[in-house]
Amino acid sequence: MRVFLFIHEAVDKVRREDVKTNPLLHGTRSIFLKNEKNLTVKRKAVRESLSLFRLNLKSMRALQIRETFQQIYATSSKEDFEAE
Repeated sequence: MRVFLFIHEAVDKVRREDVKTNPLLHGTRSIFLKNEKNLTVKRKAVRESLSLFRLNLKSMRALQIRETFQQIYATSSKEDFEAE
């Protein structure tokens, strides 16, 4: 699954760049690199708060792209994808 590795590394790279300019992202690496179902309750809350801040972060956009790709890869048909 080299594609997943490439996407994973790209999300981390974008997050690292955002951390330099936005102190709110300090200590959030696991939020961007783990799947939502694997996050602790505390980490899920932090992730949600980052979404609500509407900071227009490149990191959040990269995370959304990664999750969309995972949904596409996991579905067996176009109809399954559109149903999610």
